[in-house]
Order: sequence, then C-alpha cells, then structure tokens
Amino acid sequence: MNRLHKKPGPAILRLDRTWRNQTMWSAAAFLPGYTTQMRVGEHGVEHMAYLGEDSEIGVLAWATARARWGSLLSEDPWVQAALWQTLNPVLTVLAAHSYQRIGQIKIVRKIYDQLRERGLPVPFDVALIALGNTPSGPHVIPGYPWTTRGWYLLERTRYGKALANFVEEKLAPSFWTTLLDPPQKMLDELIKRDC
Repeated sequence: MNRLHKKPGPAILRLDRTWRNQTMWSAAAFLPGYTTQMRVGEHGVEHMAYLGEDSEIGVLAWATARARWGSLLSEDPWVQAALWQTLNPVLTVLAAHSYQRIGQIKIVRKIYDQLRERGLPVPFDVALIALGNTPSGPHVIPGYPWTTRGWYLLERTRYGKALANFVEEKLAPSFWTTLLDPPQKMLDELIKRDC
C-alpha cells in the first residue's frame, strides 16, 4: 500500500498463508467508513465483511452463505433493510449477482444509482452488472471483480476479456477473488488498476 496516497480508497491486502503448498493472497478493498473482516480457509477467502456503523455481522454471514449456495434474495425485512438502508458493500455485491442470475438488471441499476447518489464507493461487480460493460471511474473500486464469478462476467464484456484471461488461471476455487501464487506482473497490473 502506498503511504503517500492521501485519498481514501482501495488497497491490496496480501495474506501470507499456504494453500496446497502455494502462496495465497486475496484482493480486498478498504473502503472509507468501513472496517474489513475476512475469514480465510482451505479454499481461499470464504467470508468477507465490511462493517460500518449500522452493519450487522449476522446479516453479512447469512448473506454470504446464501449467495454461495444459491441466491441472496429474500423478502425478510431484516435483509432488505440491511441492503437498502446501509448499502453495505458486501451486500450490494451479493445482491447484484443474485439479481443478475434471475435477470433483474433494473434492480442492480437501482443499487448502482443509490450508491452514486449517496456518494458511496461502487463495488466493481455492481457496476459491471448494472452497466453491462467494463466499468471505470474513480467511484468504481477496485478495478476488477470482488467475486470469482465476476471474472467470468467480465470476460464477456467488450474490454474485459484480456484482463479476465490474464487472471483466470490463478483464481482459487473460492467465492471471493483469491489468487494463487500470482506473478509480480499480475500484482502490478491489478494494483495499477486501483490507482
């Protein structure tokens, strides 16, 4: 992380753990106003949470588990309030992928618009699905998907195929983006996309 960088924004977190005898690291964004909590297991990053003042870890853990095995979508007022009132970054990413699976892109665009209106950082996956193309701009962070599934969606976009192919062979079988033994060139490229 560049200490001279004064503006709040994303950073690359390197986790020095082994996974099947290979160095494993994960990409995560540290967002203004949120504390990051992660759990790393045998298959990479299994759980990621950004905890703001209004966030509840129980909702985030439940949502990650639901999204991993099916869909986050729920009519439960507890979940709906967590999504629309706090617009927690993890919930917005999980919701965007869940809505995209059932073809509800208009709702993802609504999430994207809400984040922009409130001046909150927009997770790459949310912008990717909402815009239907490779997103860019200082409000979109980081410059690559948070989820493994996001890389496969990125590969289908007009300008994202090269980046997705560049990373594909190093993706761990995890829910959140986790790279196994990435070459320095790949690290440099991803960090450069965050600046």
